[in-house]
Amino acid sequence: MKEPPSYSLLLSIFSDQGLFYILSIGGIAFLLLLSSIVSASEAAYFSFTSHHLDRFKANVDKRNNLIAELLGRPRLLLVSFIVLNTFVDVSIITISTSLVWEIASTLKSKVEVILLALFLCIVAIAVVGEIIPRIYGVKNNIRVAQRTVYAWRVWIQVLRPFSVFIIKTGQLLEKKMDKSGIQSGASALSHALELAAENTLESGGDTLFLRRLVNFGTLTVKEVMRPRHQISAIKTEMNFQELINYISKTGFARIPVYRKSIDNIVGVLYPKDLLPFIEEKHYPWQNLIRPGFFVNESMRISSLLKDFQEKHVHMAIALNVSLNTVGLITLEDIVQEIMGNVKEHEIK
Repeated sequence: MKEPPSYSLLLSIFSDQGLFYILSIGGIAFLLLLSSIVSASEAAYFSFTSHHLDRFKANVDKRNNLIAELLGRPRLLLVSFIVLNTFVDVSIITISTSLVWEIASTLKSKVEVILLALFLCIVAIAVVGEIIPRIYGVKNNIRVAQRTVYAWRVWIQVLRPFSVFIIKTGQLLEKKMDKSGIQSGASALSHALELAAENTLESGGDTLFLRRLVNFGTLTVKEVMRPRHQISAIKTEMNFQELINYISKTGFARIPVYRKSIDNIVGVLYPKDLLPFIEEKHYPWQNLIRPGFFVNESMRISSLLKDFQEKHVHMAIALNVSLNTVGLITLEDIVQEIMGNVKEHEIK
């Protein structure tokens, strides 16, 4: 018959040092389990295809609907995984270091023991917390996602303010890097074109056109637009006869219309819409005003050209950050920026 644990053994277990060992080992085990769950979940969620997403949306199971909802915000979901996994891994290393430091305090080769323990800790995190769970998560993606979806929904909501801040910061840096990359690429291409022009006597016109095309991606609306003082616009208070006289003198195909101030543009008038009523004297032409298209002055004209094509408009009003009118840009302005002055090319 075995003897019961002695009083001294129990005392050593429940002493401050004994409790520290127990809590540290238990904490490391729990954190490794949590790390494996996070890794398995991340692998499971991001292994789904668009076909899975359509099935989840059409499914009557609420868990599948929630999975589709989370996958609809992939960046928010990914940041939530990364933040928790990073916190867990750092916690494991910190607790392990403290535990080994305490155990090795009486040993002569303390540094070697700590380094060995850290190496084993990293191996454990990689194998137990990353590799094995990710393999399991991919193979059992639906089961893992369904069992963890409620927990991840709560965690995403808790972490949302921080996650949004991280995402916005990342997007801002991404835009700056893209802009810097485009500008440096444009500069390099321009330099290459200049070198090519030096070796070709008749390449002047072609080189100029190519240089314009290269620089096109870096230009903003502010650099191409007609400034505020060059905008020809009409007031909503103008009567019909005054409007007809103005159109006959200017000949514009599209005219901005403003109320009281040019900072309050209410839309655009197309003179061709007046043709059926040209014989009338007091026609309420204000009924023919079409909605205006407004853009920020910092917008790239390459993006604006795409908007012009998709929205089937030819003119945009440029606004600054205070939403004041600063200029006007048309499709013709963008084309001329690429092609240059057509008449000049014809003369040459």
